[in-house]
Amino acid sequence: MSDISLGLLIVDISNPQEPQLIGSYIPSGYIKEIESRDNLLYIIENRDYLKVIDVSNPNDLQILGSYETTGIAQSLAVIEETAYIVSSSPDLLCLEVLDVSNPDLPIILFDYPFHSTSQITGVYIKDNYLFVMELIMKEKQLLPECILLS
Repeated sequence: MSDISLGLLIVDISNPQEPQLIGSYIPSGYIKEIESRDNLLYIIENRDYLKVIDVSNPNDLQILGSYETTGIAQSLAVIEETAYIVSSSPDLLCLEVLDVSNPDLPIILFDYPFHSTSQITGVYIKDNYLFVMELIMKEKQLLPECILLS
């Protein structure tokens, strides 16, 4: 995954002693999150778009499809042909579940509201469980808590 950045550099590390810059992707704004599966990159761009990029030819990246989230995208996880995006608006957190089996056309399967204003710090998938990390104010300090969906 990536912190907020202005773009994406593609580096050949086949020889770890001599990494080679071979390409780049310049988004319209910035990249917040990256996940990869096979020859595809799934990125959260500008906090509100999922973009699917074909990286089978690192010298010629191709944007295949995109999806506009319902709020500000906080975190992303992709497993097999499903993408999970946690997004937020002023009074709602939402888990958006997308079918990405056709990378040209990500399709929303459903969304699940959390009815919370906490900040999401990450999502993680293990087996049939999605773990959502959020920050919760407890006794004047922020502590992480895990929400478990199955």
